[in-house]
Amino acid sequence: MKQDTKARRVAAQLMAAALSVLLLFSLSGCSFFGPKEERTEWIVDGEYDPLDEEQTAAKLMGYIQAGDADSIYQVFSQTAKDNSNNLREKIEELIAFVNDEMVSWEYDIGGPFDSTFQDNKIMRNRMIEFFIQTEKTRYVCILRDVMQDEFNPDNEGFYSITVFPEELSRLCDYGSFEEGELGVFLSYQGETNEEGILENLLDLAESKDNSGIYNLFSEYAKENVPDLPGQIETLIDFLGKPIRSWEFEDCATEWVQLPGTDGKLLRRMTVFSLHTDEETYTLQIRDLINGSENGENLGLYSVAVHTEQYTGNCLDLGWRTPGIFIYQLTITPSTTQVQGGGVVWFTTSIEATVTSDTNDIVPKQIDALTWEVTLPADSPYTCGFTAMRGEEEVYCSVLNNK
Repeated sequence: MKQDTKARRVAAQLMAAALSVLLLFSLSGCSFFGPKEERTEWIVDGEYDPLDEEQTAAKLMGYIQAGDADSIYQVFSQTAKDNSNNLREKIEELIAFVNDEMVSWEYDIGGPFDSTFQDNKIMRNRMIEFFIQTEKTRYVCILRDVMQDEFNPDNEGFYSITVFPEELSRLCDYGSFEEGELGVFLSYQGETNEEGILENLLDLAESKDNSGIYNLFSEYAKENVPDLPGQIETLIDFLGKPIRSWEFEDCATEWVQLPGTDGKLLRRMTVFSLHTDEETYTLQIRDLINGSENGENLGLYSVAVHTEQYTGNCLDLGWRTPGIFIYQLTITPSTTQVQGGGVVWFTTSIEATVTSDTNDIVPKQIDALTWEVTLPADSPYTCGFTAMRGEEEVYCSVLNNK
């Protein structure tokens, strides 16, 4: 038996050595049959044949700088072409932005790869990230593609290209796989520091002027949000919290053609931080402007509030549809680690249901906002807990040091 084990080890070592040699040849661009031919095309016989990450970024930027919208359109998946009615127009906008504003670009990283295996079929996608530098702002450009999809080959090809100011990555990454939006998305660095819009909103909320807040909204929002008066009530209740301080954070704009409208409008997103004694909130106010940032203001499109724990869809923060969106649920443990088990209390900011990732750990509700959990000594090292209320869901964890 020992001799068989030794023999297997030797065989494994020899195989590893052989693979190392093959890898060395591969990385050096050589093969046993002559020099390896480098591929440069990403469409072969009408099908997407992905290049490596850095090649893909370089090829895309080459087509952009050459103004070749057709070649970029061609590499998008059939699904993206079918589900993005303004894809060509957005590609042209991307080309104009890069050629008018870009000073330089720099490749950053490729990946991670995400794979799905089921019924002997595979789906693989990836994310490629690089930077576009203008005179004033560094932009992140994220390219997502589906390298292979045996479940639905129409998904193979580019999925999305998303460009946004580097400081706004969490709020402007509209083309992620999780969000389900396909096409080209461009968010520009805003030039205005519009603090008056929040000051006006806070004053109206303090005086409980529902009609005044309603009149701040654009005709488009009024026509497309049937429950806008009810949402305003919720906003007034939220802004009734004692706000200790607030500050302007950032601003971004994007060109949009809203459903049911004829022309393009500039949609501006102004971001603020609101501080209460218990929590810091991010407030996003979107308004519609005709022409440019200095053009006629047509009123509010959406108002969205969320906590730092918010992990939901950024498109649901007043991007996808107009209206008012408030996500204020948080969960806070009494301690973030225990030694060999112990009792932990969880406090939620509003009434919610708390559950555990571990089946045999069942949180017990103490009162409307408090839950108690007893972690056994043999609990997992990381114990996760989720608070849920309606569509809101937040997460925290407690470490069990054994």
